[in-house]
Amino acid sequence: MLGPGYTPENGFLIGGGALYTFSTNKSDSVLQRSSIPLKAFYSTKGNYGLSSTIKTFWRSDLFRGVLDLNFENANDNYFGVGIVQNQEIPQSDSTSAYFRKSRMINPEIKVQFLPNSFLGIHALFKHDRIVDVNPIMAEDPYFLAYGNDIFSSGIGGSLSFDTRDLTVNAWRGVFLDFRSMLFRGGMGSDYNYETYELDLRTYQRIVRKGSTLAIRYYLRAAVGDVPYTDMSFVGGGKELRGYLHGQYRDKVATSLTCEWRHSFLKADGDLSKSGMALWVATGSVAPTVSEITEWLPNFGIGYRYAVQPRMNVRIDFGIGENSSGLYFGINEVF
Repeated sequence: MLGPGYTPENGFLIGGGALYTFSTNKSDSVLQRSSIPLKAFYSTKGNYGLSSTIKTFWRSDLFRGVLDLNFENANDNYFGVGIVQNQEIPQSDSTSAYFRKSRMINPEIKVQFLPNSFLGIHALFKHDRIVDVNPIMAEDPYFLAYGNDIFSSGIGGSLSFDTRDLTVNAWRGVFLDFRSMLFRGGMGSDYNYETYELDLRTYQRIVRKGSTLAIRYYLRAAVGDVPYTDMSFVGGGKELRGYLHGQYRDKVATSLTCEWRHSFLKADGDLSKSGMALWVATGSVAPTVSEITEWLPNFGIGYRYAVQPRMNVRIDFGIGENSSGLYFGINEVF
């Protein structure tokens, strides 16, 4: 499927998506279907990208495999590190804009050791090359310290608890995930640092099937010699949709999102393929958790169309304090 979009960093764009699902054991009616979504975009600024988050389920959900892939040649924005000073800098080609070439591979394997409880091991390989530097970057101490070509590689572990009925579009359940990752020169990384993430999600039916209240709290902290390309941030198409990707970054980022997802009914009372979503959110960045003082407001509305049962193409319009964006995607953000 194809759909229009607009993001502050890419301008107007056309997004294309394809979704393939399958079962690793057709005789197991309880096992979730594995999914291979593919998303691509091309914008009026000449930006383009390709991404996918592949999720597979094996042996009665004893094993799970996840593979995140991302390839982008695109404009982005850099305002420096922090939040207060970044609000005063206008976005433009002569101030914040720069061009980057990014490649990312993030595989993970999870093993169920107790009912609904999983241990995981994952790796990350990420290369960022900055081609055109904006005036802010040319004088920024972080950019001067880390340069325009950064490779990060690391390995880590995760512990999660998951009672969701469907991972890509849950109607009920809880998901709690804690993960950490170690980046070291001995593993090929240009810099030595660690990252820690906490992801808590709850899903509750409202009145009837197909109407769900989804809440997510997310926290990411980076410690050590962290390059500006791998700092924690809010904005873009995931946390705080509508804010500029890269405007707010620091060692710690956090966000809270409350989203109502509603599928419309057909005349016979069954769920139709169309639906909508409404959300409100807030988030912030800071050097440490204790230094978080400024909060960014966010809200938006979205349209959903089920290309397969409970697997949606989505178009979201998000509004930030001084920016907005229209995003095309496959499956829910969380």
